[in-house]
Parts: sequence; C-alpha cells; structure tokens
Amino acid sequence: MNRRHLDLLLVGLLLLVGAAGNAAEDPAAAAAAAMEAAGVPMYPGAVYVVGDVETGMRIAAGDDPQTVRTWYRENLPEWSVYHNEEIEIWTLYDGPEGLTGYGDIMVLNNISIGENENLPAWHALKDNMTTEITMALPRVGPAKAGGPMLLIPGSDGRSDAAEEVEGALYQAEDMQTDRGGYYYLQDEQYMEHTVAFETDLPTEIVRKLDSISQTYEKVRIVGVVLTNENEGTSRFDRTWDIEIFVEE
Repeated sequence: MNRRHLDLLLVGLLLLVGAAGNAAEDPAAAAAAAMEAAGVPMYPGAVYVVGDVETGMRIAAGDDPQTVRTWYRENLPEWSVYHNEEIEIWTLYDGPEGLTGYGDIMVLNNISIGENENLPAWHALKDNMTTEITMALPRVGPAKAGGPMLLIPGSDGRSDAAEEVEGALYQAEDMQTDRGGYYYLQDEQYMEHTVAFETDLPTEIVRKLDSISQTYEKVRIVGVVLTNENEGTSRFDRTWDIEIFVEE
C-alpha cells in the first residue's frame, strides 16, 4: 500500500469517526482527558482537528515532522519506534521493540507523525500547520512503573488471599455454555485459568486485554483463584481485583 492510499484511507477513517465524535459535547476536551489519562502529552502549539481517541484522531502542528518526532521520543522514552521508509510511516507505540506487523501496533497506544500539506486546506488552519500527528489511544492507560498494566476491578477490591499465576494470555469462544468470547491464562503446566468473559467487561477493558494478549508472550496475573479439581477447571474470582502484569 503506498502513501497516497494510506492518506485516502486515513482521511476516510477520520471523517467517519469525526462525524461520530461531533455527537459528543466537546470532542477536543474528551481527547485532552484521554491523553492525560494515558500519560501522553500534547505537542506545544499543536491543535486537535478531528477524530476519536480510540480509533484515531488527527492533530496538526506547525513545526517540521522531525522536530515533533524528537519531542515525542524525549517525552515518551519507554515507547518503541516503528519506521518504514518505503511507505513513509513513522510510528511511536507503547509496546515492546521489534514489532513489524502494523495490525499489532494499532491495538496499542500509538502516535504516527508525518507531513501532510493538505491539512491547512482541509481544516482551515494556518499555512504552516502541515505536520500531521495521528494518535490512537485504545488502551485504558499506561503501565505504571511497578504497577499492573491492567486492573479488572472487583466489587471487594484486592484480597489478602490473592495469588500469582504466570503464563500466556489467550482469547477463546465458550462452546459449552454459549457465553461468547472469554480470556484465559495458560500456565506452564498447561492448566487454563479463566480470567473473564467479554460480555462481563466494559469495552475499554476488552480492548486492552486484546492488546496484551496479542503483544506479550508471558504475563503474571494476581487474583483469587478458584479451582475445582474434580472438574478440572480453574478461574479467577471476579469478586476481587484481577491485576495483570507484563513479564518482559
């Protein structure tokens, strides 16, 4: 796919999500709030133009792309860079280094920065506002140092009886009770521990579980584990907090 095709695709996406965003009271305020929650700063002097924080919003800046890229790298030092010179894509993303599949990157918090000379004409901006910052924040928030990447809150908070289980996080369809998709942890002994069903979770939690399961080979989950040895089943008790940590 060449740069022109990518531009046309992005324009269509942003117009679509922008139309949906117009229904909100203040899309720019919602964008600012989401950026603050995710720990992502707004480039100085840049302006929100259109779009949705989860599927992609467009921001315009007056400085050249390289200056904007350097600024974001300095302000988000733990993020990784994907750079494809052939199709002129430069993306900073909140995930491990070395990802090459753009689909894997798009489920993470990500920022793409490039030149788009059409921005002033499209959005009635000043002539120098030709650096395009395309930002999507599908995750619930950033991973805090030493803290969980994701917390699935329980009604009773964190339990003193919580234990740790390590393994790979997967998604599957429930064929026995027809409850739909669910997430489970497979430990090193290949025991499966059900984490939660999609229908019981808010959309933003589902998105982050998708992101974590597709990106990381190993996670550590802290929660109350209920095991029925007679039936050979195990699950995390949703009454209590479930914390997911990434094992790099």
